[in-house]
Amino acid sequence: AVSAAAAAATTTSTFATGSPSVRVKTEDVSMENEKKRDRIRRLNVIHSRQKRERRKAEQAQLQSQYEVLLKKQHELQAESRKLEALLRKAHELVKEYERRNR
Repeated sequence: AVSAAAAAATTTSTFATGSPSVRVKTEDVSMENEKKRDRIRRLNVIHSRQKRERRKAEQAQLQSQYEVLLKKQHELQAESRKLEALLRKAHELVKEYERRNR
């Protein structure tokens, strides 16, 4: 007589064909399912890592662009201050000219 545990361990599944050549032990099926789950987990880890790396690269690129724009802003502000000083000087010269030619 075969024990219940031994019978459960050797239980087989028959696929649609019913052919004995395609019988698979349930422990083999659960092993395949575990392999699939492990593969999916590994792929998820890889995908998450790639996503983090992509975000990190995008962040670095944005930081670089920000620094370039910030530098440009400072340059333009300095240029603006120079132009405002020239404009004030021009107004002073015009006023001085008008005052002298009255």
